[in-house]
Amino acid sequence: MPVRRRLRSVFALAGGGLASLAILAGVAPAPAAADSSCPNNRGCIWSKTFFTGTKIALDGSEWGGTGWWPITQNYNSAKNRYEARKLKVGRFVYPNSIDLIACLDPEEDRPDPGWFDHFLVSGITGDPCG
Repeated sequence: MPVRRRLRSVFALAGGGLASLAILAGVAPAPAAADSSCPNNRGCIWSKTFFTGTKIALDGSEWGGTGWWPITQNYNSAKNRYEARKLKVGRFVYPNSIDLIACLDPEEDRPDPGWFDHFLVSGITGDPCG
């Protein structure tokens, strides 16, 4: 077989293989949509910005008014669905304090407040931020 003909055969196979890959890629299942919902009377935090990644739905009855609670990793977005409580998110600062990153009023969303590793659910209606 002449060299020219062999090269055409190689390119034809390569092109066919690429076409097959494109077809396979086109029928791959779409990734699951992120759960960006947050139930009523809860606060929700996500590990990534814009309500994506791992989600935790907070039950404020367990934490209301008892101080800041640590989270096992950094989180990056939050929603407040409590009716009359504020959701505060903060960042631990050595040696023993928390910097307030965001204070969310009821029904407020923060898609990208900056990373945080602590939260506080205020049990007092009208509690100021700060």
